[in-house]
Amino acid sequence: MKILHRIANALPGELLSRLDRYLPEGSSELLFPLPLRNELFLRKVLRRGDGVVFVSSYPRSGNTWLRKLLADLMLQKNGRQTDTTLPIHHDKLIPDRDFNAVAEAERLPHAPGLTVKTHDRIETIQKLYPASRRGEVRHIYIYRNPADALVSHYHFHLRYEHLADKLGNTGVDAFCLEQFDSWKEHVESYLEAFEGGEEAIFILSYEQLSENAVPLLLELCEWLDFPVEPGQAERAVEHHRFKKLQQKEAVDPVNEEELFFRKGKVGGGREELQTSTLEELDRRSEALLRRGDACLGSRIS
Repeated sequence: MKILHRIANALPGELLSRLDRYLPEGSSELLFPLPLRNELFLRKVLRRGDGVVFVSSYPRSGNTWLRKLLADLMLQKNGRQTDTTLPIHHDKLIPDRDFNAVAEAERLPHAPGLTVKTHDRIETIQKLYPASRRGEVRHIYIYRNPADALVSHYHFHLRYEHLADKLGNTGVDAFCLEQFDSWKEHVESYLEAFEGGEEAIFILSYEQLSENAVPLLLELCEWLDFPVEPGQAERAVEHHRFKKLQQKEAVDPVNEEELFFRKGKVGGGREELQTSTLEELDRRSEALLRRGDACLGSRIS
C-alpha cells in the first residue's frame, strides 16, 4: 500500500490528471489500484473547486472513534435514527483513502462535504492540490499522547498475523521507542502547518475528546459550517462510548485476544511500559506536546 502511494505521489499532479482525463470512462477502475484511483478522484474533485475535509491522525490516535461520532451527527442531521450500529457504515460516509473507494462515498444533503480519513502527513495531502486551493481544503487533526498511541499501535500489530510476523520478538517497550520518531514527525507536520497559518486546520487531542466530547463536537461542527444541536452531540457521544463499541465488536471479533477498540483509556499505555521507557517518551515529547496544547485553544478557518 505504501509503495503504491509513493508511486502516485512521485508522479506530477498534472500528469496524473491528464492520464485520467484521456482514458475511457470507467477504465481507471480496471487499470489502477485503489490508492491511485483515490488520488485521481481527489485531484479531480479539488480541480473543479469542490471542498474536501480530511480527518487525519497518526495510527491509533482516535481517528475511527472521531469518524463514528461525525458519521452519527451527519445521519442525525439528515433525519436518520442512529445507534451504536449506524444505518450507514462510517466507512461509507467518511471513507479511508487507503482502503475504501472515495468516489463511492455516500453523499448526504446535509453534511460538511466530501470527508475522507487519512493517516498521511500533511505534506502528502498537500500534493493533491495547489497552494491556490488551500481555502477549499480543511483538515481535522487528532493527536494522542505517544505512550497511549504507540502501545495501542503495538497491539494493533498483534491483532493481524501479517503485522505480528513483522514484530518478531520486539516487545512493547522497544516498539514504542523505535516508532517514536514516526509519531513525532507526523504530529509535527500538522502543528507546523497550523502555526504557519496557511491551512484551514482544526486541531484536537484524544485526551480533550475523551474529557469534553460534547462541547468539542459542537465547536468542530460549527467550524465545519455544519452546526448541530447539543442534544444531537450528546446522542452521538452516548452511542459511541468505548464500552458500547467494545460490546458490539465482541459479537464478531477479528481477533478475540486483540480487539480494535481495545481500551480507549487515557493513560492506559503507561500501565504497560517500563518506567525508563516512559521517562524517555516523556522527555522526547514534552516540547511537542506543549506546542500541541497551545494549538488547542485556537482554530484556523
